[in-house]
Amino acid sequence: EDGDSNFLTTRAPLGEMYERDAINAVMQEWFKTLTTLPAAIRMAIEMGIVSSSQLVRFMSVDVRPSVVRLVSRSTPTAVSRAFIGRLMADPAFLWKLGFEQAITIGGGIAYEAAHRGDRLKAEWDLAASNVLQLSVANAMTVWCLTPARSFGAAHKYGWQRVMDSIPNNAFDRCGPLRQYTMGTRAASFGVKALELSALGAATGGVFHGLNKALVGLHRRNDADFEPAVPVPDLKTSVLGMGAYLGLSCNLRYQLIGGADRWMTERLTTLASAITATGLGRLANSQLGDQTRLFALGLPVHATAVRSAAPKKSKKKTVTKKVKKKKSKKNAAARETAMA
Repeated sequence: EDGDSNFLTTRAPLGEMYERDAINAVMQEWFKTLTTLPAAIRMAIEMGIVSSSQLVRFMSVDVRPSVVRLVSRSTPTAVSRAFIGRLMADPAFLWKLGFEQAITIGGGIAYEAAHRGDRLKAEWDLAASNVLQLSVANAMTVWCLTPARSFGAAHKYGWQRVMDSIPNNAFDRCGPLRQYTMGTRAASFGVKALELSALGAATGGVFHGLNKALVGLHRRNDADFEPAVPVPDLKTSVLGMGAYLGLSCNLRYQLIGGADRWMTERLTTLASAITATGLGRLANSQLGDQTRLFALGLPVHATAVRSAAPKKSKKKTVTKKVKKKKSKKNAAARETAMA
């Protein structure tokens, strides 16, 4: 209350403003009118379900020329609406996605280097496939569990409206025409578990086929080739990745979403919120990697790193031609003696 704040000072959360005066002030600041906005945003403003902070986030993406605006305008309508909706709900969405990808790819490369050892250069394709699988799984998890704001989406069937009433993250905040109950928040865990399980099973099956194809290419050159990191069978890959995304990733990233909301709302400095979420995501990555290795039956510790198998050198058999000069001379002497 004395006005002093430090790295760990907290404050009461600030609410969002949905008043029309605040919306008009934001549009005047960005030199926009209601008629120049997209139809979906215009309809949402007239319904009073867009806050001033959400409108600012939309303007920062739609007005300023950037890569984000290029992506939002060049992708299909459904993808663009989902992408903009996530940026409006969480302006740090791209930063969090980039940070998650960096620690996921870095951890995957470190694991492959530790377990393949001297064979990493020979098995770089298998290592790259495993790292790519981790990156895809992480991107799908972050995308599915990030809060989103959707405006103007038409629902043809009743089950689509029911699914739209369930938040992506169980700890998402409420708003006008977006009131979440304990039931819908609990349903978020179940629905996202099914969604991520299906995506994980599909990812496991696709990359199992890719790894098997790469092993087959290696065995064309060496019939006795065995990868330093074993490739799980199809059943283990599908069920393991499905359980990893649907159970482990779903629970951990739901909790991280709640922690992020608490930190951004209550911590007074941006540096403290970024540091806290960064440390939390680092610890989450380490814990999640252990569950993935357990689900896929992969080795956790690099106990014995095998070196690259030496190529068997083929011994050349040199046949020496024996000159038969002496035998020819003896045969000629015998012929003369007989004569």
